Amino acid sequence: SILLTGATNGGLYAATDKGVFFRDHGMTDWESYSDGLPAYANTNIIKPFYRDGELRMASYGKGVWQAPMRSLPQYPIAQAMVDRLSAICGIDTFHFEDHSILLHDGASWSWTFEGGIPASTSERNPSVTFSGEGVFSAVLQVTDALGQTSRDSMQVRVAGVEGTAIAEEFEGAFPPLEWTTQGLNSGTGIWNKTSLAGGYGTSANSAGADNFNIDLQGGFGDLRAFVNLQENATELKFDVAYSPYGGIYSDSLEVLISTDCGVTFTSLYFKGGVELSTAPPYSAAIFDPSGEQWRTELLDMTPWAGQDGAMLVFRNHGSWGQMLYLDNINVDGTPVVIGWQGPGKPVMQSAVLYPNPLLLNERLTLQSVNDESFRFSLFDAAGRQLQYLQVESGDSFTPAFKAPGLYMYRLESETYMRTGVLVVH
Repeated sequence: SILLTGATNGGLYAATDKGVFFRDHGMTDWESYSDGLPAYANTNIIKPFYRDGELRMASYGKGVWQAPMRSLPQYPIAQAMVDRLSAICGIDTFHFEDHSILLHDGASWSWTFEGGIPASTSERNPSVTFSGEGVFSAVLQVTDALGQTSRDSMQVRVAGVEGTAIAEEFEGAFPPLEWTTQGLNSGTGIWNKTSLAGGYGTSANSAGADNFNIDLQGGFGDLRAFVNLQENATELKFDVAYSPYGGIYSDSLEVLISTDCGVTFTSLYFKGGVELSTAPPYSAAIFDPSGEQWRTELLDMTPWAGQDGAMLVFRNHGSWGQMLYLDNINVDGTPVVIGWQGPGKPVMQSAVLYPNPLLLNERLTLQSVNDESFRFSLFDAAGRQLQYLQVESGDSFTPAFKAPGLYMYRLESETYMRTGVLVVH
């Protein structure tokens, strides 16, 4: 393992199975530097611990060792870090870290945050929130015991909540662009796209919580989205399918809403076991619902009408029971036509992209019965956005395909939204 240390005269360490060696620009050759370290050790890695001026060595079979650095930092080098570079909500906390090359004995820190709460602090690792939306600067200044200073800066972004009129059929990438997964005792893995069943047998896929194979032991897993509840958004509609496993292995589905970015929640719906079931109990294998083993649930959203950016949560409470399916989730807002277009699927007449399938360099044409502008977004199979265009009915354009394969798209206007798949040869 070879390590170049910062703020020194090129201090370089080489850890070998014959010991640790050191040299810098003022030396003509290497010298042994194994005092306090094993004379013979199979070294895995060496790292500087600038806080205390130590060199740390991890070995195979002989543990972790440390010894004073041969050459201490001669001046500070500020290095600001943060646990994330962006957040959605203003209440989300950024945890800043000082990773400076700096001897801590006699040192001090000064942080300033544009639009931050707090706006400044002398803490080494502060936690900060930012007011409003936008890009905010964070500046770190460190001062060592000799009064030498160094500054570093970085930027973080609060994106803000941009709720969408949700109409999701889970036929594209998962989780969909407007959605996230979150869980307790399950990481993020309990909700996934499944091709075992689609709502009422009319589509290929749905969202599934695999309680059959994953034992949450009473924990939960969430499927979340921010929604725009306009004044006439009065109803949440979704399709569900579930068969109880039987006995104590009973799972539940809860639907919640939060208007403060997830700090507090209001439960809108809670059903489990027989009450949730759409089919008789089944324990022989994973429940695979037939077309008639689905039910559509309708929830009144009138109390939250007008909320822009409310968080909608579908929560699976798992107890090692059966597969739970969700599909065709729709929040009614401004009149929105919902549909999915793909190979072998019926094409709705309100708006259509054609041809599909198409060749790699072939142009797409948009045809709509309404005289309005559309927003076309193209995504690869991993959900990364490749293209964004404003298009009108009758326009032809060349999509930004990278190679043959499957691509997701989203087509939106003031009165229409569709997600679908484009097959490229």
